[in-house]
Amino acid sequence: FIDFFKISKILYIFLKYFLLYKFFSIFIEKNLSQIYSFIAIFYPLHDSANYQIWSIVHQFCMILPLYAYYLIEKNKNKLAYIIFISSSFLSYTAIPSQFSIIINMIRNNKKNISIILLILFLIYIFYHLFVSLYLNLGTKIIGTGFTDIKTTLFEIINVKNILIHILTFIDIFVGPSHFIKIIYPLLNNSLSTAVLSLLLAFYFIKKQSYEKIYETKSLKNLFAIIISVVIISQLLLIISTKFISIPFGLGNRVNIYISLLITLILLKISLPKNKIFIFFIFFIFFLTFFGTNNYWKKVNIKNIELKEEIYKLSREYTNKQIILKNVEYVKFFNFKHVELVNFQYSLDHFIKYYNISTNTNKFNLLKEIKLDELSNQDNIIIFNFESKELTKVDSFIDLQKQYKEYNDYYK
Repeated sequence: FIDFFKISKILYIFLKYFLLYKFFSIFIEKNLSQIYSFIAIFYPLHDSANYQIWSIVHQFCMILPLYAYYLIEKNKNKLAYIIFISSSFLSYTAIPSQFSIIINMIRNNKKNISIILLILFLIYIFYHLFVSLYLNLGTKIIGTGFTDIKTTLFEIINVKNILIHILTFIDIFVGPSHFIKIIYPLLNNSLSTAVLSLLLAFYFIKKQSYEKIYETKSLKNLFAIIISVVIISQLLLIISTKFISIPFGLGNRVNIYISLLITLILLKISLPKNKIFIFFIFFIFFLTFFGTNNYWKKVNIKNIELKEEIYKLSREYTNKQIILKNVEYVKFFNFKHVELVNFQYSLDHFIKYYNISTNTNKFNLLKEIKLDELSNQDNIIIFNFESKELTKVDSFIDLQKQYKEYNDYYK
């Protein structure tokens, strides 16, 4: 059996790597571009952007304008313009990269190109404002979740909104969350992945050459582009009033911009050619890469387990209210990270997607049950997915108690 979905996903991630590698290769030596592109793609702060199917487009679209910059440098302007404007229509995550490239073109006195890119950028901005504000369709970037313009503006300039974005950015950039997200993948390795990380670190340390990087101001220019990307991305997140920088959860996909900057910082601090220090960076990175990969394998296993448990319960019982608990997240050690089925509609979709015959049973999440609808039911059982324990509910009072204790935990 050939899993075409996995193959296509691997090819898609490789495409991200290739496009970013091409962009980096303008500024730094080829071998450095290869390894540091890989680090930027797989830095552990934004793992959902690589492994979660609905999030992988975000990093891809962030990279597309950077690749358009590469094409412009290679005098392939027409293709560059097509890719540049397409990226924002695919995802809003292209906006910071687009605006940064425009700024860089202006700084380098490429007026004609910067005007064309600005026009292409404004086409999307006007399109989005028309569709989201006037037609009230699609996903809003400005003031996500708010419909009234006055309320939206108030929420954007609200000190609380600005502060929480700034503080979470600092936390994920240089604070405890950053180091927690590195330490936990380190602890999630086996002996084989540790040995493999060691071998890869030795291999790449021998391939690297840092000589050419001193010959030009390329690194300074690269830093200017990426710092602009990061600043504009944070302004975009503030304007959205949502999407704070977090280490865990699918929302960590917004850290794709920060990971770019961290990659460059790692490159910069390794420039003195201290091979032991560079080896240490590579070794730690590959450990986090394999540790993160091991966690997402666990996510896939838990997904299969849940499917099999629902199949099993459906075969063994008929006409029951089967209430599930401890099924919302797949934990990364003690942290709730990736959602399994965190909402009732997610559970309903899960059952429908796998075409599970429930045998007249009704499956519900304990944290989302409506107690008043179950007050006269005597056919309720609770299944603890974590411990695989099945408990019959003896009375409505017992159900109320279990719901309250569980709901308090998830608040």
